[in-house]
This record gives sequence, C-alpha cells and structure tokens, in this order.
Amino acid sequence: LFAGEPSTQMTLKTFHFAGVASMNITQACRKNCISSQLFLQGVPRIKEIINGVKLISTPIITAALANEKDEKLARRVKARIEKTTLKEICDYIEEIYLPDDCFILLKINAKRVRLLQLEVTITSIAQCICNWKLPVPVKPQQIRLLGKTIMAIRPPEVAKCSKMMAIQYLKYNIGNVVIKGLPGVVRCVIHADEKKGDSYKLLVEGTDFQAVMATVGIDGRRTYFNNALTVAEVRPVQYFSFVF
Repeated sequence: LFAGEPSTQMTLKTFHFAGVASMNITQACRKNCISSQLFLQGVPRIKEIINGVKLISTPIITAALANEKDEKLARRVKARIEKTTLKEICDYIEEIYLPDDCFILLKINAKRVRLLQLEVTITSIAQCICNWKLPVPVKPQQIRLLGKTIMAIRPPEVAKCSKMMAIQYLKYNIGNVVIKGLPGVVRCVIHADEKKGDSYKLLVEGTDFQAVMATVGIDGRRTYFNNALTVAEVRPVQYFSFVF
C-alpha cells in the first residue's frame, strides 16, 4: 500500500476575507491559511485506522453545502459552524467605576459582525453570556442593553468576593464567551473544487460531526468524517457501507 504520491499531490483551494489562496499541504504553513498538519498522512494515519483510535490527531469533517455553487451561502454557513468568541467582535471591554455604581461596559463592532456574516444580535449575545459558565455567573437582570451595540453588565452580589473582584473576574473571562458557532469546532475553511466548476464545500477541523450535519445550509447526506468510530455511532449505515 503506497499512499505517499496521492497525498503529496493533494491541493486545497481556500477562500478567506483577504482573497483567494491556493496551496498544497506541505506549503500550507507558509501561506498562513491552513496548518501543514491539517491532514495526518502516511503510516501514522494508517495506524489510527487499523487500531480504531477514538481521538484521532487530525479530525476533519468534509461538509457538503445545500447549494454547492453559492459562495455567499458557503460564507454564511462557515460563520454558523466556526467558533466565534465575544472578544473577536468587541471594540472594547472596560471597567466603569462611579461613586454609587460599578459595571463592565462593552461595545460590539457592528462592522465586523457584518464582515464575518454572523447571525447575532445584542440580545442573542446577552443570552450567550448568561448561558456561559463564567467564574462569576451572570443573570439576565444584571445586563442592561444600551442601544444595538453597547451593553452594561453589573457584578452579582457574591458572598465569596467583593464587587471589585467580581468585575475583575468578569473582565478577564467574558471575552472567551462563544457567541456563535460550535464549541467542538477548532476552525472551518471553504474549499473550492475547480474540477466541478466553482463548487464549494467546507472543511471543518473538529469532532462535533452530528452538530455539523444538523447545521442549516449543510447537506447531511453528503457530509463525511475521517473518524470511523464516530461515524459508526452517528451514521452506522454509512460506516458499514464503507467497511463492506
């Protein structure tokens, strides 16, 4: 069994906001688009398959789009899958101290939200903050929305620490709240297949196969995962058709 030549000839077409880049796997790291370790190749990969490794080194989901000719759809679906944190779309997260009050003030960068094609609002972001497991939990009554892009978050009355300490905890942890995407996904790129005439699909680095299949805009029937054991759990028919 010799898989070296097909692997070295493999080429990716990756779309990103700076433009279009084409690279092969061994040159990917220099292009700063996809790590050269995106696909594990050769003997290590064969060993993973033979040994039935549950947690493989490079989990890649190949997700087909409902309309594979629509580049705009590809970008929207990418935004639904790829994990985006609050700090990535904030202009600032600041501590505000007044004589009779103190709170965290943050402003959402609406231009960046549009650029990333994120389907979020200030209300949905506030809900994500409340649902996230922060060191200092935030409840809906602590959040005050000041327009479409600004919100103030007051610290809770925590017996274990002062309000000032609670604000410090919030400031340094709230930026990590995931406001869009799947927590089990590291990143997602758009792959353009020139052989099919500007046909697009998504390459997802992560393990949440079932959630990716269920994402709006994804054709779950033509979505595949390189982890055989996970496929056997989620889609046993596909797994056994592959084996036999």
